[in-house]
Amino acid sequence: MENPVLEIRKDLGIGRAQFSVLLGVSYGILSQTELGYPLTLPESVATGLERLGFDREQIEQEYRAWRSSLLKRQEAAAREALDALVAR
Repeated sequence: MENPVLEIRKDLGIGRAQFSVLLGVSYGILSQTELGYPLTLPESVATGLERLGFDREQIEQEYRAWRSSLLKRQEAAAREALDALVAR
């Protein structure tokens, strides 16, 4: 599963700078969103995507699902690293 915002940008074949301009958001907000830092899709990104013709609710739902799976993978990796450290 990939971040739906990143998927859209890749499908469009453009870089972050261009996509941030199209969405009307800062490069930083887009970068953070693609990396999964916000727990939910930022309002400004959702509004920009909707303005471009994308289904806002669907993308918000896909982002939440992707973000949840990312968190689970990060937690598992952290537990594994901690277990390895404790086992030393």
